[in-house]
Amino acid sequence: MKKIVMITGASSGFGYALALALLTKGHTVYAGARRFEAMKPLANKGAHIFKLDVTSEESIKAMVDALILQEGRLDAVYTNAGYGEYGVIEEPNLDKVKAMYDVNLFGVARVHNAVLPFLRQQGYGRLIITASLVGHIAIPGIGWYASSKHALRAMSEALRMELSPYAITVTLIEPGAVKTGFDTVAVPALDDVSLKGPYQNLLAAFNPFIQKSYQNAAGMDSTIKAMVKALESKHPKWVYRTTIDAKGYPLLKALLGLKGYSKTAYRIIMSSKKKA
Repeated sequence: MKKIVMITGASSGFGYALALALLTKGHTVYAGARRFEAMKPLANKGAHIFKLDVTSEESIKAMVDALILQEGRLDAVYTNAGYGEYGVIEEPNLDKVKAMYDVNLFGVARVHNAVLPFLRQQGYGRLIITASLVGHIAIPGIGWYASSKHALRAMSEALRMELSPYAITVTLIEPGAVKTGFDTVAVPALDDVSLKGPYQNLLAAFNPFIQKSYQNAAGMDSTIKAMVKALESKHPKWVYRTTIDAKGYPLLKALLGLKGYSKTAYRIIMSSKKKA
């Protein structure tokens, strides 16, 4: 059966690839992102595109209202917009961190707040959230980004229980490192981080470590396949871990214990400086 879906963060990466996959399968796609021009190829393939800022309730409401007016139905919402701020926890400019949270966490909440009254009235719906491996683990250099994904996972667990009486499901998509172009924004930002402070040795090692991680990363196929399953399956999973590292690292952390995991992760990162 053809589904009517809304996708945020659809101008690149997972959001763009997902929109293409769903259009190919005959679903009706409403795609939103800040970079409107980048979605023009989606429009050419049949998507309804909107300039969408998930930090603005007015922007979200305009897209949701237009969708409901046109279709009278909404089967699933993919909250996919997000980005990363890399660096140490002792970050001198917390405004950057707050801006990231405004997209990664509160942006998701704003979209949910806009659609949930309609989904409850409708009597069904699916919320499909792009989360991350780093919702379970953290390493030096991505602590603030990982904390936003930890918060997203916690919020989603509570939301799933709150919505259980209303036939509205909540699914988390949890990839690890994937070639999406995400790193082309996050990694260059490290150039703005001073290498003269107390964390200079750590940051000098973290940069080649994270670049190598993305160079060796998986493609998007397994994650997009899971996103489609979360829509089309009669009984979708609560969580889809879509890459080998997303499946393995939380297990490794559980096996090593917090102390063992922390020492191992730090040692691996620092060894990257010697190899760089």
